Amino acid sequence: MSDAAHNPSGDADGVLAVVIGRAGSKGLPRKNALPVAGVPMIAHTIRFARASRSIGRTIVSTDGDEIAAIARVEGVEVVMRPAPLADDTATVDSAVRHAVEASGAREQVVVILYGNVPVRPADLADRAVARLRATGAAPASIDALVNLTGFSLVGGPAYNDSGAAREALGELDVPYIVAPSLEFQRVDEWRDDARGLNPLQATLQVAIPELDGATSPVVFG
Repeated sequence: MSDAAHNPSGDADGVLAVVIGRAGSKGLPRKNALPVAGVPMIAHTIRFARASRSIGRTIVSTDGDEIAAIARVEGVEVVMRPAPLADDTATVDSAVRHAVEASGAREQVVVILYGNVPVRPADLADRAVARLRATGAAPASIDALVNLTGFSLVGGPAYNDSGAAREALGELDVPYIVAPSLEFQRVDEWRDDARGLNPLQATLQVAIPELDGATSPVVFG
């Protein structure tokens, strides 16, 4: 059920923000609803969207009643996403497309915001929208793809789809470089260890990305 279904479908020339926040976080349960500086984490993102001059409408996409309640208190529409779009293998693209279609949105510009990012420059969305309109959404020129996340290209920390990653990289046809961060070692430990990265980091941040097609790992601390 969508709150948005009962509201105007928006201006085709306007800007829609879709805030994504699912309930089933495994690393930190309920993270999108947990308080940050006295405010539920996802509320920071909702307030950011509502304060942005360029964004005319904000929708929260979630599968969680608690998150939905927070969004409604903040005065924005809610689209409840189905279970297949709410597990840790679902893509951002599929969740956002569902929210746009379920809400009947007509806006041609969609700003995607993660609910678990509570701090952003206040004018970030406005600058991004202005840049998009100034360039006419001209295709970017990509010389190389550098992964700084420490996760597989498709799936993130809980899931790996090497086939989908290789398909995406094949379409880009550019070098894919993985840059492991020292998540589980101090710089001195990495420097003094004859193995370099410890086995956990080597597996998660080098071996798995190499299944996707990554080359030339570059460590940064």
